[in-house]
Amino acid sequence: MTTDRPSTAAPVLRRALVYGAIVSFAIAVIGSVAGALVAELPGMLSALIGAGMGFVFLGLTAASILLADRVTGSDLLSPAYFGIVIGSWIVKFVVFLVLVFSLRDAPFVDGALRDARRGRRRRTGDRHGRGHAVARALRERRAATQQGRDSRPLTAHAGSAP
Repeated sequence: MTTDRPSTAAPVLRRALVYGAIVSFAIAVIGSVAGALVAELPGMLSALIGAGMGFVFLGLTAASILLADRVTGSDLLSPAYFGIVIGSWIVKFVVFLVLVFSLRDAPFVDGALRDARRGRRRRTGDRHGRGHAVARALRERRAATQQGRDSRPLTAHAGSAP
């Protein structure tokens, strides 16, 4: 039995959309700046795509609840209400999987996870996460020690006596 009572979900969902848009915008700005600093253009685009996907999925959730509320006349116990909401969540999950699998090898997306999955080393540093300069200095010291030109142990700390 459905009764036509005013929806209490609409104002809350509108507020959630406004706050979600603000947070998504902030994530897009902060993430794109951080991504640009860390991985240049692919990092920036990855952050923008992620923020956009987050807002779209938030919007689809709010839209599905509003649609279900309107179709069922605010009857939260109606099977149609649950069908619409759960159906939209399944659609979002499928869309998410399609986006992830279609974007994972895209050249304009930062490939840190892709490289790790394929067993490649990251662009910066060596396998231990050290920067290029540190890795190069360690290689040079190792080569000098092996050739007998440097008698200091490789584990000597900066500032210790030679």
